Amino acid sequence: MEVRVTTSGSSTAIVAGQALLTVVDAVFSTMLEAGVAAHVERFDVQVIENATLAKPAFDFDEMSMTARLNWPAGEMPTSSKLDGAAQDAFTDLTVHIVLAACIVRDPVGLFQTLYEKEALGERIHAAIGSVNSRSRAFNSPLSRIGSWFELGGAEYSLRADAPIVAAVPSSGPKAAPEDKLDRESWKRDHRKVAAKSIINYRLRERADWLGLMLAVYPDGVPPLIGMHFSNAELGRMIFSDWRERFGERDDQGEIHLAIIRDLPGHPPSHYGALLQPGLNVNDESVTMMVSSRLKILEPETDINLRRFLEAYDREKAYWVAPAVIGPDGSPRILRELAILKHGLPVKCFDDIGDDDVEAIVRTLLRPTEAG
Repeated sequence: MEVRVTTSGSSTAIVAGQALLTVVDAVFSTMLEAGVAAHVERFDVQVIENATLAKPAFDFDEMSMTARLNWPAGEMPTSSKLDGAAQDAFTDLTVHIVLAACIVRDPVGLFQTLYEKEALGERIHAAIGSVNSRSRAFNSPLSRIGSWFELGGAEYSLRADAPIVAAVPSSGPKAAPEDKLDRESWKRDHRKVAAKSIINYRLRERADWLGLMLAVYPDGVPPLIGMHFSNAELGRMIFSDWRERFGERDDQGEIHLAIIRDLPGHPPSHYGALLQPGLNVNDESVTMMVSSRLKILEPETDINLRRFLEAYDREKAYWVAPAVIGPDGSPRILRELAILKHGLPVKCFDDIGDDDVEAIVRTLLRPTEAG
């Protein structure tokens, strides 16, 4: 998961932001081994200086996965005036990020173990103390290009004929057979782990995805899948985020929606709707943590689904949009937030292979599950 910090560009704000990221790294460094998995790809923090503040404080929004760190203007994290308040703010904010952006089975037990057995308190203290390291050596908290220009000297423009560095194929030993690959290498290099998510778990649960509405139009117009949310405002937020990230056309298949039929323990009219990020299952260089959701639809007949699939086969495309129940009790599709898609896998449960991206359904849906 990426944690991104933005600042005003002042020395105080930059150092505060760097210190926060150092604390975040100290806290997250052993989270994977503890079984903690992120359900979002990114969290954003904005550092705002405030001349009226005596101690740092933060505002937190788990729906948008953002936070604002309000920082006393002109005070470095190691300032004696803050009297430990910086460490408290950095630690509390980082814990909030962990609990909001990750799936944690036992939060109390997790942090108790980190403090008692993995010296988390000492690591956080050392991370904040590292802010002073550069000041001791260079009498300034950070380096700026302007400072180098003040020293004078010549300036050299970039040359158009700069050499190009080309990759050279390795002549080393061939990769080990698949059964001998090091499946634990990600524990030594967290860059080999990636979180793939299209929906903030907290936002999804509060939006309350109830099911699908299927709409068919005359020839030449793609059919539409309306994702029915009980909370219209949060449903809008989900699709607004998708439109910002993926555009009005999901040409790259970033949103993976699949229909699963012939579910075990269900009548033929029932089907599942699997929602998850688009994946490249052939990429073995990265271990992915994927956030998925399977919704079981239980119509009395499959006539609406068959009509929709016939229209999709004809148009080779479909729209997906948020849908809500209007004040008069009738369904209402928010077409202004619709996204055009071209891929809709439709598979029977027993036909899902181990290498299919829909294989997660075998874990999410057990043969004994009623719905």
